[in-house]
Amino acid sequence: MQPQALEKFARIAGTKYASSTCRGFNDRLGLFFRRLDKLGKEYTEVTKADIEKLLLSSGAAQGYRLSLLFALRTFYDIVKAPSNPAAQIPRPRTSGRRLMQVPGKSALNAAIERIGGVHPVALLRNRLMAELAYGSGLRRCELLALNIEDANLSSRTAFIRGKGGADRIVPLTGASVALLAEYIATRKESSGPLLANVWTGRRLTINHISKTFRKRTGYNTHRFRHACATHMLQNGCGLRAIQTLLGHAKLDTTTIYTAIDKSRLRQVLAETHPRSGTCHQQQQKAPF
Repeated sequence: MQPQALEKFARIAGTKYASSTCRGFNDRLGLFFRRLDKLGKEYTEVTKADIEKLLLSSGAAQGYRLSLLFALRTFYDIVKAPSNPAAQIPRPRTSGRRLMQVPGKSALNAAIERIGGVHPVALLRNRLMAELAYGSGLRRCELLALNIEDANLSSRTAFIRGKGGADRIVPLTGASVALLAEYIATRKESSGPLLANVWTGRRLTINHISKTFRKRTGYNTHRFRHACATHMLQNGCGLRAIQTLLGHAKLDTTTIYTAIDKSRLRQVLAETHPRSGTCHQQQQKAPF
């Protein structure tokens, strides 16, 4: 019964979540089902207490335990079990969502400039990856899935296969368009994987993309995506526009970027609010 449930879960989850998320599910559910085998239990017999014991005995950091709880909740929901014991466990509240440190604009520009490659075409490809991650806020899995035919140079847009099947069309920056045109011209192909191995022509792997970013820029792909949203917000872009660009299903996900730069918010308040000190003094001095 349990292998059938896992097969059903993998099939349905694969249509709703990104491949990287599904790999995380597989890892965490593997731990769960190994524990059930030792206990001699079916997943339908699991209680809230069983899951609490698993979470406490895993010996992992809080982040892993939270992801394990999410995987279990999702599993029970997808296989439509009679009850969902994981849903009975409240997600612990934290003092605030931990946010990654976002590189400044000059740091990101320098990172893109120093990204290189062992081959002229690889250099173009690597720089294009960085420009797309920063310029259009693309996820690692979205970069991986890009095809040459997805890019429209005349309209300066690209078709993106989004997370969980939420596809979208994103605008491209001038830098991305210029690099795309040069890179596609060197490839001499009109279709197929955009980010390909120079020697084999095969689509890059997720690990290749990750290693390229870490080794050659010092940042992972998500830092570029976060920087895209944060810098646009700092320049006055609205949250709804950022939500659409990044492909967030809920605006709540996008609002985390408003917490990243409190100093900028204080500066804007001081400069623009009619009751702020500087602005208020100027109003009092202004002639009638």
